Amino acid sequence: MHASFAANAGVGKALAQTLEEARAMQSTVERARTRFALSFPRRWSPVYQWVGDGLLAGLFGQLESINVQFPSNFVHTGTHAFDVLRMWGGEVATVQGWLQDHSDQVQESGYQFGDPNQNQAMRPDLGGFALLTFENRGIATVHAQNKQYFRFEFEILTDECMLRIGNTQVEYWRSSQSPHFTGFRELSRQPLPEFPPVNVFSAIAENLTSESSVRCDAKDGVKSLEIALAIHQSRLQGHTPVRPSDVHPSFGVASR
Repeated sequence: MHASFAANAGVGKALAQTLEEARAMQSTVERARTRFALSFPRRWSPVYQWVGDGLLAGLFGQLESINVQFPSNFVHTGTHAFDVLRMWGGEVATVQGWLQDHSDQVQESGYQFGDPNQNQAMRPDLGGFALLTFENRGIATVHAQNKQYFRFEFEILTDECMLRIGNTQVEYWRSSQSPHFTGFRELSRQPLPEFPPVNVFSAIAENLTSESSVRCDAKDGVKSLEIALAIHQSRLQGHTPVRPSDVHPSFGVASR
C-alpha cells in the first residue's frame, strides 16, 4: 500500500498475481464505494495526457501502430506499458506472446509448460515479445527482452506523424515537404508545448481527494493484468491470439 486517504486508497502495481485476486479486489472497492487509484504514474503525466488527448481528437492523424521497449518482466514492468497503450489506443482485442524461454532466469525458475486451466505453480515474470491488436484500429508491438540498461520508450506512428516518448525524451515529428527529394514528403521535427512539472504522488493524492474521476482505478489495473497474463497464455497455446478477457481466472504469474 503506497498511501491511504480516509475512504480513499492508492496502491502500487501490479494489482495482483491472478485475475481472480484482481477482480475480487475490484469488486471489494466498488462495493465499498471507495475512491481507488492504482499507481501507474503516467496517467498523471502532462506529456502522456497530451499524446492521449491529441490521438483522441485526431490532431496527430489516424493511429497505425505503437512500438514499445522496456527491459523484461511483462507483469512488473509491462503492466505500466499496457496501461499507457489502453490510454492511447483503447481496449486491446487480441494478444500474441513469445517468452524468452532459454534465459538463465527460466532455467533457474523451473518454468513449466502445460494447460493453463490446471492448478499449476505460479509462473515466473518473464519478458519477450508480444503483438497486440486494438479493438478500434491499429496494433502494438512490445519488445521486452532482457537488457543491461533501463529503457522505457514508446514510438507512436500515425498516417501523419511520429512521436517518441521515453524516460526523459519527448519528440514530435510531422509530415512535410521534403527538403531533399522533389515531390516527396518526410518527417520534420516540431516544437513542443510547455509541460508543467508534476509531483506524481501529490497528483494522485489530489485526484483521490477531489470530486473529479480517478484517472487510473481498479478496473484499469485488472485490464492491464489481463494483457500481461494473456501473453503467457498465448505462449502456452502455441502463440495463438488470446483475448485478454478470456484468460483463465486462476492463471497466475509470480511478480515482485
